[in-house]
Parts: sequence; structure tokens; C-alpha cells
Amino acid sequence: MDIQQVANDTDYSVRTQISLSPSLYQLIKKKAKREDKSLAQVIRDNLLAHLQEEQQREDARDKRIKELIERVRALGGKSGWEKVKNHHKLIRRWRKEDDEHRQKMMEKVGVEI
Repeated sequence: MDIQQVANDTDYSVRTQISLSPSLYQLIKKKAKREDKSLAQVIRDNLLAHLQEEQQREDARDKRIKELIERVRALGGKSGWEKVKNHHKLIRRWRKEDDEHRQKMMEKVGVEI
């Protein structure tokens, strides 16, 4: 089942119980009050958003890996890194993108760093 199907499934017949730290509970409670939603709805919304972003991140990672594989294949007997002038810079850029994604996720759930 893909994320879109999960997001469209509004049948909440399965009950679960989770334990939250007091500070996380207060954070979610404030957010729920601000958005005029139930605690459960805020948790569901944030979980779905996290899963969707995680899927997008995995897709982007797979795309980068395929890009590298194609570069290696395209040059036959050569190493495949001729188009990459500075592989350290490329890897730094990827790490920066991952850090930015992580920062957005933390901001989305209201955690300050």
C-alpha cells in the first residue's frame, strides 16, 4: 500500500496506545489547540507527513544512486567520474540536502535545535 492510499484511508477502527514524554505531550497538545484538532489527528497528520517526506527522500536517494551508476556505465572502461569535477563537493552537497531535510522535519514537529 503506498502512502497516498494510506492518506486516503479514513477508517480509524484500529486503536493504538503510545507513550509520550511530558514535554512532547505538551508540545503536541499546544499544536492541536492552535490548529483546533484532536491530539490523535495531529499525530496522524504528522506521521503521514513524515512518511511522505521519508518516501520522497528515499526516491531522491535512489535517483542519485542511479545517476552515479549511469555515469559509470556511460563511459565504458573509464571510471565514470569524469563528469564529476569534485566528488567531495558533490557528497558535501548531498549531506547538506540531508541536513536541510532533517531541519525541516524538526521544525515541522516543533522541535527547536
